[in-house]
Amino acid sequence: MNSSTRLKSSSIEIEAQQEDTLLNAVFSFNAKPKEGIHALCRYRNIEETPENIANILRFEHGLLGPSIASYLNDNLPIMHAYFNTFQMQNKSFIETMRIAFSESSIAVHGEAEFVDNVISVFSQVYCLQNPDIFPSVDSAYMLAFALILLNSDLDNPNLKRHMTCEQFIDNIRGVIPENIIPDAELTDIYRQIKSQPFKVRTSDDDFLALSDPRLKGFLAKKNDRWSSTWTNRFFVLANS
Repeated sequence: MNSSTRLKSSSIEIEAQQEDTLLNAVFSFNAKPKEGIHALCRYRNIEETPENIANILRFEHGLLGPSIASYLNDNLPIMHAYFNTFQMQNKSFIETMRIAFSESSIAVHGEAEFVDNVISVFSQVYCLQNPDIFPSVDSAYMLAFALILLNSDLDNPNLKRHMTCEQFIDNIRGVIPENIIPDAELTDIYRQIKSQPFKVRTSDDDFLALSDPRLKGFLAKKNDRWSSTWTNRFFVLANS
């Protein structure tokens, strides 16, 4: 093996070791979030502040939504920092909800306590970034909750009768007066959700999320073409 090949092999091994460390940290978080977050912060060489952890939860590939949800539900200050990673300033409430819940890895369903925490914290962060939109966080919270219910209703193919715009407005009027949000705006929101429901983002990183590689190394590989030659490739065996 010449020096160039040795250097290339050494570089591949270093990259593979680094990826292995990340894969193990991701796997650790998905299995035990409270323990795995330490491994992820060590890998990224960052201090365990709410802001740093929130950025890992938002942007690290391979973290599973239920694991993120479990961790955030036990760490509300980090949930605040998590929603602060979204740019909400000067955006409408419906647009911000669509971005936050469609681009987020956490789904707004499941246990009532978790759903309540997510909607409550989202509403608080929105009002902090847009202090002149709602007279109180409670108004934003109640509207957000109503929109989640509406989205669930309109996007449910098993329902024979879906909520009408009139029913939606009547429900809102029970808790939010028209001087805060007029009927015309609610009608527009209803039409937007009906034509384009919120879609929770699903992970396309199943390999990163579920892998815990234990076998790795170089193998000689060639394809079926008659001119193909044997070439060293670095392989990782994972997920059986």
